[in-house]
Amino acid sequence: MIELIASRTLRLTLDPQNGAAVRTFDCLNGRGDWVPVLQPADPADRTANGSAMFPMVPFANRARENVLQMDDTTVQLSPNTADPLAIHGFGWQRAWEVVNLDAESCTLVLASGPGMALSFEARIGVLLDADEVEFLLDVTNPGFEPIPAGLGWHPYFPHLDRTTLRFDSDTFWLEGPDHLPTDPLSVPKELDFSASRPVPSSWRNNCYDGWPGRAVVVQPDLGYRLEMTADPPLQHLMLYTPQSGVFALEPQSHLSGRTWVTTDGLIALSPGSTLASRLRFKVSPTLDAPAENAEPRPS
Repeated sequence: MIELIASRTLRLTLDPQNGAAVRTFDCLNGRGDWVPVLQPADPADRTANGSAMFPMVPFANRARENVLQMDDTTVQLSPNTADPLAIHGFGWQRAWEVVNLDAESCTLVLASGPGMALSFEARIGVLLDADEVEFLLDVTNPGFEPIPAGLGWHPYFPHLDRTTLRFDSDTFWLEGPDHLPTDPLSVPKELDFSASRPVPSSWRNNCYDGWPGRAVVVQPDLGYRLEMTADPPLQHLMLYTPQSGVFALEPQSHLSGRTWVTTDGLIALSPGSTLASRLRFKVSPTLDAPAENAEPRPS
């Protein structure tokens, strides 16, 4: 386990041996208490699935029909959980190698091997600053032929009575019985987060498009405001509320289930090329953070 501490206000632990998963990410709030920014990992579950956050590489979320598709090339996948569809790529179920480590940063790498249907190399960089943590994730094609590739992150957040969420988007995707997106709609009023509102308490597993890469989570009961920002290609956002007490916001490079090369799906990564991403969490401690105000979406 790796522990990183930044300026005595942020602390984070990683588990390289189990998917390079973040086990805990805490901040010192405005009342002088250590509180969770990400939902702490289940102590009884050392897998990435029970963690606070894990990387998704070389694809994110479910693979429709268990394939990655690019032109006439089909990469056949096998289910990697109890779900009938392969999910979240390969990196979250593998041990990563630590190649750099100091008190406030680390670098981890993963090369594809047995059990992975695709040849790729991945790298994670983590850097803590006084009030911010930055996660870099990239995937490289080391071969001689193009490959279909995508990536993303799967963070879990505490869901308390007064937790609020805000982000902009222009398209909402319905969820089908196999948990894959079906139809795109204008964002429904009850699931429009262009103005800050409480996180849904019922099951939600939906992808938002037209996301500009910014989301704000306010935790009045924990005493902080969190701003999550993601650079392109992380332009799709999944909202997942599996149970009470926790929710997920998953920035990713492609629509869930769109595991073929299209404008909203995987990209064709040419030999020697790299698909790179950056995700940042900025924490602002408060005594009792008010909900963030925002103008409603124009009609």
